[in-house]
Amino acid sequence: MCLRRFRTGWMQSPQRPRRRWSAEAKARLIEESLKPGANVSAIARQAGLASSQLFGWRRNAIGEDVSERLDVTTPAKSRVIVTRRPKYAFKGWDGVIQAAVPARIIESGIPTQALLSQIAVLKYADGLPLYRQEVIYARDQVEIDRSQMAQWMGKLCIPGLHVHLWQIAKGALPA
Repeated sequence: MCLRRFRTGWMQSPQRPRRRWSAEAKARLIEESLKPGANVSAIARQAGLASSQLFGWRRNAIGEDVSERLDVTTPAKSRVIVTRRPKYAFKGWDGVIQAAVPARIIESGIPTQALLSQIAVLKYADGLPLYRQEVIYARDQVEIDRSQMAQWMGKLCIPGLHVHLWQIAKGALPA
């Protein structure tokens, strides 16, 4: 028996056994609640606990990782895509949770797929050397060194890629 407060005053009530959650179960529920657009109350109901209990495993932001990627929307327009991945620590639970890193063609690189494809098509299909592309991007206030573009093209190196891009540019193959 334990003493609990009710609207009418203090009364004795039978004490219910507390459910102990394993660290794995907590981690699974917390990861589900961190997904974009997740409904925490619905996740709590599915797990068979009160939403206040899930909110009780309060997440505290302890920092974030920020990465920037260079993207092109049209040949003359460039933009920077900023990805923020917050880090959370939870009260009463060891460890840190953070969203997964988005997949990239070049790991820890700044180019997006659009920029890489534009550089590759201009180089291999249109025959525009990297030093001329460097001048074109500099004119648009985007500083990309030609040696950096050459490294990106080396990482993209797929046997027969330039032939395939040339066929796409000539209209022989669908994009």
